[in-house]
Amino acid sequence: MKNLFFTAVCTAALAITGCEILNPSSRTGFTPSLHGGNAYVNGDNYLVCGPGVYVTAISYKGDYDWRKDDEYGRVKGSVKVFSGDEMILELPAGIGTEISLDADKHHFIDGHLYTTFASDSETVIKKDGNEFIRYKGAEDIKGMIIKDGDFYSLGQKTVGTGGFSLRKNGDPLLIRDSGTIWGSFSDPAYAENGALYEDNGILYYSFYTSYREGASTQERHWFLGKNQSISEIWLEGYIKNLYDMRVINGELYRIASIADCPIVVFCEDFPYRFTNEELLLNHMDYYRLFPLGSSPYFFCSFRGKFNAKRTAWCSLWDVYKSVDGEVVGIYRDGNRYAAILKGGFISNDAILWTSSDISEEYFDDNYEFQSAKCGAYANGGIYVALNPKSEEDDPILWSHIGTLKYKGLNGILTGVKVLK
Repeated sequence: MKNLFFTAVCTAALAITGCEILNPSSRTGFTPSLHGGNAYVNGDNYLVCGPGVYVTAISYKGDYDWRKDDEYGRVKGSVKVFSGDEMILELPAGIGTEISLDADKHHFIDGHLYTTFASDSETVIKKDGNEFIRYKGAEDIKGMIIKDGDFYSLGQKTVGTGGFSLRKNGDPLLIRDSGTIWGSFSDPAYAENGALYEDNGILYYSFYTSYREGASTQERHWFLGKNQSISEIWLEGYIKNLYDMRVINGELYRIASIADCPIVVFCEDFPYRFTNEELLLNHMDYYRLFPLGSSPYFFCSFRGKFNAKRTAWCSLWDVYKSVDGEVVGIYRDGNRYAAILKGGFISNDAILWTSSDISEEYFDDNYEFQSAKCGAYANGGIYVALNPKSEEDDPILWSHIGTLKYKGLNGILTGVKVLK
């Protein structure tokens, strides 16, 4: 794919120290393979999935041109799950099915396919096509986590005056009449579980309230949710913009700009200023915090020379690295991390970045990376679902050990997960 860069990053990589990252590990007993594990649908119509690589997809009926999608919202198709390249589940989707054809409305988590759907008056969540949760009120599910066998969801109201709910197995733990949730499944830093995340066994999420659309940082009221409790996060008066906030290893971190410094990270109330010249001299347009092991790091995108996109990775100790391209996905494998970037200087290259070397793979301009859900990183290997721009090509699953084609799929690959 033109200007697509695959970058594997770990703590040691950021510190420019030795780290073997691409060699498959046997520490979990999982053998990397493009082919899926032993998977089937049991007598209760639920998936049973062994270790392996799983891919989700949307398929449209007949010869419907999904690239033009002239009948958006009125067409029928299906949502599919593949174990490697073998289809193991197909669910009718589209109008009249309570399963959406939108790529961000289904998620493969812990070996099951969860689909979310909102009518004018209800929210419906299905598990492998079976009705799982139904409740009154239309919500867009922004985050979900399976914890101790229970299903937790964070839903933004889609009608009325706004607000959201936090639910356990569909039952409300918290309902708010106002508030905009921060983060989503499409956000590279939150794609794994959406806006709902776990730290030291506690569920967290962030949201803000405002009296008008497009309100500035200082006009908004910012809040942190901790399980069922909520705390307002007061901003220091000199903060101009708040870009992200996240609890990492029990401490609240915020990334912001102030009048005399474009980038400051607050640990609780203590500010860390950055003096790196590249950060200070370039206009940054995207910042996100993420935990690297138990430590806080952040990444940001900016325009470099000749107006080309670049991404910087930083720690609070001024460990710094910048690369060509804009980050579109971040994935973790224990304390190791991988990131997918696109839009750098070099055309038709994909680069696997390690602390010790760079391995290159080449893609033509016929494929594109759909969303942050279309990548996975496990046992030192990266898996990426790519979709064709032309009708002549098939979607592919690319990995460090080979490529799979999904022949005859009239649609797109929407995600990839590795079960260990």
